Amino acid sequence: MIYIWLIVGAGFGAFRAPEGSTWHEMRKPLSISLAIGVCWLWVANSSPILATILIIAMTVTAILAMRRAGRNKRVWKRGPVGLYAGWLTAASAVSISIILPGYELMNPQLAGVICLTAALAVGLLVQADSPSAWTYTVAICWAIGGIIINQWGSDNWLIIALAGLGWIALALRGLSGAGLINTTE
Repeated sequence: MIYIWLIVGAGFGAFRAPEGSTWHEMRKPLSISLAIGVCWLWVANSSPILATILIIAMTVTAILAMRRAGRNKRVWKRGPVGLYAGWLTAASAVSISIILPGYELMNPQLAGVICLTAALAVGLLVQADSPSAWTYTVAICWAIGGIIINQWGSDNWLIIALAGLGWIALALRGLSGAGLINTTE
């Protein structure tokens, strides 16, 4: 779904705004992120550490692209890039949380708590900088919801609680940024 929307959005941009300045500003970091992503799956099968470094680079460039997309709510421009960046934010944290205990660098529980906290912090910072990027919020909440569902059967209540509270904070900030609720009163 994410890549289909990116492709459709790119087509829209190519035909409707081939010379649009904010489209040009967004295209370079997005192209870098997607180029890294082309080889990511192959790298992930051979080197999990390198794959983790690559997914972090994909995340950073995707967030940069989303920021450069401007503050408008255009569904074909910022929409797909926000969805992509939000999903990558969570995927980066998951990747790190697998690598650390996998190479016996950290206890799995501690790695999960640290990486989930980092993903939530990055998500909240990105939302603060880009409050109208509602698809970023949808994607990161979608991914964190997946973490909750994945952990539910394990009785890992610390991760479930942290993810649940983070999900609520991200959702409330996203709704506030979209102008659907007022959290300042």
